[in-house]
Amino acid sequence: MAAVLFVLLIAVPLAELYVIVQVADGIGLIETIVLLIGVSLAGAWLLKQQGLHTWARLQDSLAHGKMPHRELVDGVLIVVGGALLLTPGFLTDAVGLLFLFPPTRAGLKRAARRLFARWARNRVAPGLRIFHAAVGGAERGERFDDRSYRVTKVTRSRSATPPRESPPALPPDRGSDEDDSPGRG
Repeated sequence: MAAVLFVLLIAVPLAELYVIVQVADGIGLIETIVLLIGVSLAGAWLLKQQGLHTWARLQDSLAHGKMPHRELVDGVLIVVGGALLLTPGFLTDAVGLLFLFPPTRAGLKRAARRLFARWARNRVAPGLRIFHAAVGGAERGERFDDRSYRVTKVTRSRSATPPRESPPALPPDRGSDEDDSPGRG
């Protein structure tokens, strides 16, 4: 954790400052400032466009009763990209733009999915099996595959499971309630 904080608070700003000085030395100070402002404005426009597009897809998914998991991941990546564009510097702007462009964001989503699956695999028992339905003498369910990080459909025969106990028998019927009611006789 200390290494991550060191990189975020010390190394990234120093690298940004170095790149800005090198660019200013190559093209001039005024041109560098104009370029930084131009990249920030272009990034803000792209952030707005991609954010509105993702918001519309999220609303459409909810209207059709679907879980908007892809749209939520896109939204998180767009927010991270926007935050990176707000920080001054060419390196963070480049990384922020990678988060905003749909083709590169798709690759980042795949990487994030693998990272999350690896985290989940380490947190949950490997090869976790989730059975949820008994159909036609077999249980059908899902299994998390450690190697491919995918959930696959599986079927397990019920013959390996112990037989269920039958419910206890009810006491014999004693007749109607009229015979046992008090006051008649």
